[in-house]
Amino acid sequence: MDKHSDQAILEILGSVKSLAIVGARADGPAFYVPEYLQKQGYAPIPVTPKGGEIWGAEAVTSLESLEKAPDAVVLFRRSEAIPGHVPEILALDPLPKLVWMQKGIENAQAAEELEAQGIFVVQDRCMMVEHKRLS
Repeated sequence: MDKHSDQAILEILGSVKSLAIVGARADGPAFYVPEYLQKQGYAPIPVTPKGGEIWGAEAVTSLESLEKAPDAVVLFRRSEAIPGHVPEILALDPLPKLVWMQKGIENAQAAEELEAQGIFVVQDRCMMVEHKRLS
């Protein structure tokens, strides 16, 4: 679990709208969590090498393929895969305000690198659960 207060999480959730969902899928948590967030007014952008359409949006194959940098990057990838996403996250312009690693996903080194660039990082928490709990 990360170190952020409920107030800090509530504030960062209120400051973002567009969410790049890395590891998006047409089923499971990587589908229903962003679907819930979309119903709450967020704009999820599916990022998956498979492409296709999810939540009514055409998927991009990588963060580099995004036309516009998102406010936040939400990671549905295994913890050991997270460091591989750090360079592409840091290449976004402007940098995202938030990088969220879903429940069960954490990587201290990646979090430290992202936080060093001023990005708010949440680890090992479900964005849907936290949104419901704090709203």
